[in-house]
Amino acid sequence: MVKKIIKKTTSKNPIKKKLIKIAPVKAKKIVKKTLIKSNVKKVVKKTLLKKNKVILVKKFFNPKKKIKIKLSDLKNYLKIKYDSFFDEVKNESSDVFAIYLKNATLFNDYVNRSLSFLLINNDNKKDEITCTVKQYVLARNISFFGELEILVQSCLEKDIFNDRKNAMAFVRKIIQALFEKKGSNNPPEKIKSPTKHFSLNSMPDYLKCLSTSKEKEIDSNTFELKITKCHIVELLQKHVKKDLIHEICCQPDYMHSISSGFVLKRDKTINDGAKSCDHRYERILANT
Repeated sequence: MVKKIIKKTTSKNPIKKKLIKIAPVKAKKIVKKTLIKSNVKKVVKKTLLKKNKVILVKKFFNPKKKIKIKLSDLKNYLKIKYDSFFDEVKNESSDVFAIYLKNATLFNDYVNRSLSFLLINNDNKKDEITCTVKQYVLARNISFFGELEILVQSCLEKDIFNDRKNAMAFVRKIIQALFEKKGSNNPPEKIKSPTKHFSLNSMPDYLKCLSTSKEKEIDSNTFELKITKCHIVELLQKHVKKDLIHEICCQPDYMHSISSGFVLKRDKTINDGAKSCDHRYERILANT
């Protein structure tokens, strides 16, 4: 037993070398934990790729996880999103824009509202700060969602749109225009494998904690993704109306898939009360 453990723990890594001196049973447990923590992806893939090409992506959401961010990057992101949003509303309807301009949040207030989730204000002198995943997600999203709600209410003024449903359709056009302006980072010709493109591993670090999913590659042109936990929706539902979450979090999935060369089929979402979001991506094949 001791010899086997010594073989497993012999390494250039000083942490693993220390394990050799630990009692056999305890060392075995520590080795197991170390392997899982240091390389979850490889352990999961080796175990589950053999079973019908199903990959379980273990993303355990921890809203209290500490991350380091730069305020300059966050403010730049907020400024680009704010300005682009104004431009698209103006381009889509001058009548709506005239009303929205009177109701819109000033940019400084927009930024301060975002920074309030980080428990700081716009006068903060430090550029790099430490915050939780939850704080960062709310800082990036809530102010924009608030502007969308102001836009919806502006659409309903002076009977420009007769109900909220039509106003939301207008909002969808704005969001779609913003998405098309940004474009896809993965054009269809560069995508060889659906799983490679749609894997949650391609997400930014702060988003990796926000979903738990099961991925399954049916063949080279078809891929299924089952989201069993969508924590960003859970966070936002406490601050934003459900139809707005659908437009900003759920609906763009269809635009994203089309721009990447896939058709998305989905019957239910967690935001609508379902237990999971079941995605099926099918590659758009050229006519032969």
